[in-house]
Amino acid sequence: MTTFSVQKNDLQLLAQQFADLSAFQCLIFHANEFDDGLNVLKIWQLWRKTRPNNNSRIQIITTAEKPLSSEELALHLAHFPDFNNLFELLLAQYPPAISGVHRLIFNDERLTIDLWFGDVITDLKVQTTPILMTPNDSTTFVVIGAGIAGLSISHALTQRGYAVTLIEQDEPLSGASGNPCALLLSKLPKLNRVSGNLQTMGALTTARWWQNWANDVVVSKGALLQIEADDLEKIQGYPTNLVQIVNSTEASKKAKITCSSDFMFMPCAVGIDPQAIRKHVLASPLVTLVKAQAKQLFKRPNESDWIIADDNAQPIVQATKIIIANAKDSVSLCPTLPPLTVIRGQMSWLAAPENSPSLALGYGGYAATFKNNFLLGSSFVRDDECTDIRLTEHDSNLALLKNSFPELTKQLPPTKTWQGRASLRALPRDSMPVVGAVPQMDDVFVLAGLGSKGFSFAPLCAELLAAQMLGEALPMTDKLAAAIRPDRFIKKERVRKPYYTASKDN
Repeated sequence: MTTFSVQKNDLQLLAQQFADLSAFQCLIFHANEFDDGLNVLKIWQLWRKTRPNNNSRIQIITTAEKPLSSEELALHLAHFPDFNNLFELLLAQYPPAISGVHRLIFNDERLTIDLWFGDVITDLKVQTTPILMTPNDSTTFVVIGAGIAGLSISHALTQRGYAVTLIEQDEPLSGASGNPCALLLSKLPKLNRVSGNLQTMGALTTARWWQNWANDVVVSKGALLQIEADDLEKIQGYPTNLVQIVNSTEASKKAKITCSSDFMFMPCAVGIDPQAIRKHVLASPLVTLVKAQAKQLFKRPNESDWIIADDNAQPIVQATKIIIANAKDSVSLCPTLPPLTVIRGQMSWLAAPENSPSLALGYGGYAATFKNNFLLGSSFVRDDECTDIRLTEHDSNLALLKNSFPELTKQLPPTKTWQGRASLRALPRDSMPVVGAVPQMDDVFVLAGLGSKGFSFAPLCAELLAAQMLGEALPMTDKLAAAIRPDRFIKKERVRKPYYTASKDN
């Protein structure tokens, strides 16, 4: 693999390239192997000294076939006190030492670091010299939909210095993303498959990013997850900062409730406050929120801008690039998108009991304590677009909890006293997001089909979409990005050979 080695002469060259960057330019380069991180810190320090005062940015790509753990990294870099300040920032976002592409985003530094760990290194296409991306200064962005998808792509763009008009027909987070709390807790695949598992990589990414970008988004850490038949085999080889097997006594002590079996303890599972994300994204002076119902997209003859119009064909706003992020309604704006299945989900909550668990719980359903409420979720009803609150679904949420934690349910009041919220999720037939360029609609993009995993998928997929639109390095492998392309369901025509070819002599 060819690398852009960071030697003394290279640093001098980079210093000049950094200083010459104009607004919105992004310099992308491979900075040798990560090793103990010292090379990256040298470049970062140089960037601080020479970067211009504009919206320019740099992306550093670095690799480690056998990555260090965070503890090992701390020991190595402890010998270089001149970099203590930068090292603390690096360590705060440093990922678990597992295979995959791990993007670290330092918004205030205008710096992105991509750590390619383990088996994905073979998928990396490395340039021998830096790549300078210069986006079109006249580019304007409109995002349709202010759920977690729309908020995430708005955040990805505004952190790059771009203004965004965000269109929402109701209120931000009024749809499937608007539950009181989002729990990022998922089963782990086998270790040799984790780099290609979007849910796992996405959940870890969301947790790392938001707990470093803001102090009020991640509201809880750690969860107990019920063990199923194949889990013990799947989690072999994972580091303990991702998963640990705990017996019933240890589980009871951690969660401060009665646990009658062994569990997986997931230290990196987090609870997210959706309203805190909304607050941070909408606080940006680069975001303009417009309350309107987008019903049509069209272009006028000989004009390049897309016009977003209401159901009376009256223009709402226009822009050079449109991002469709309105979940189940995305297909009505872009007929070339794959159809999405609608799934109803009802969350239940009640006042937290005196002895509520101190950790989130996963058991087929999930439970968590948030702001003095005890939350349980969530039902899963296909092809039902009603959002009324149903006692039967409160009952089913309770039954799932009772199967695994019968002692806990004894202190809960009757379900008829509970509160709830029902919302509609949308996903395609392969249950993977739909992210990328909309087929047959130039400069229209989509971030939809997130289903019930919006908070795991959206931030990483938004970063992917921003990179695709602006020509930057992707935050995942090409293979994983291709797996969520909007055109993946379109059948390619095969060239059929004729059954018989006449002889040239005839």
